[in-house]
Amino acid sequence: MPDRTATTLLRLARDPRSGQLRRGSALDVGLRAALFTDLVFAGHVISASRAPSAVTDHGTGDRFLDILRDAVARRPAVSWPRWFRHVRSDRSALIDELVEQRRWQQQSAGLRPSFRDGEPEGILELGRHLRAVAAHHADPVDARDAALAALCKICGALDRPEPRAIRKDLQPLLATIGDPDDPVRGAIHAALGGASVTIRRSRWGKGIG
Repeated sequence: MPDRTATTLLRLARDPRSGQLRRGSALDVGLRAALFTDLVFAGHVISASRAPSAVTDHGTGDRFLDILRDAVARRPAVSWPRWFRHVRSDRSALIDELVEQRRWQQQSAGLRPSFRDGEPEGILELGRHLRAVAAHHADPVDARDAALAALCKICGALDRPEPRAIRKDLQPLLATIGDPDDPVRGAIHAALGGASVTIRRSRWGKGIG
C-alpha cells in the first residue's frame, strides 16, 4: 500500500546528510496540506464557501485522515487558512509512526533531532523527480504527483519555501489535476492556497504554532 502524501512529504524533507528535517514550521503546514490533498483525492472533502467541507462520514482506512476529516465535519465553516494553525502535532505523530514501523531510526534528540531512513535510495530518486516536475522540466506522473511537487515547492521540503509560487508558477501543475471548474482541482488549490498564506505570514514574525 503506498504511503499517504504527508508521510512521503515528511521523508522527502529529511536532509540525507544530517538526518534533520528541513524548514520546521513551514514543513508542518505542508504536512497538514498533504493530509487534506489525500482527503480531497479520496472524495471525503471538498471546498465550499472558502472552507473545507466533509462530504462523507465513513472511515478512510487511515487514522490520520479520519481524525482530520472528523474535525472538518465538526467545524464546517472554518476557513482554509485557519486549518493550518497549531499543526506541529501532525509532524510528531507522523514521525512516531515511522519510528514505530522501524522505517526511521532516531539518531539524535534535542531541538533538532535527526533520523536515519531505512530505504533512502527510493526517496532520494523521488526528490529528484519532484524537483524536475516543480521546475517544469518533467511531467508529473498523475494528479497526486503534481500535488506533491507543488507541496514540496510551497513548504520547502526539498529546497527553500516558495509559498508565492501558488499564484503563477504552480498553475500549470494544478492544470494537470483537472479543468478550472473541476471540484477536485478547486479543493486542492484551496488547500495549497491556505497553506501558502500561513507560510507567508509566518515569515513576518507571526507564529504558526
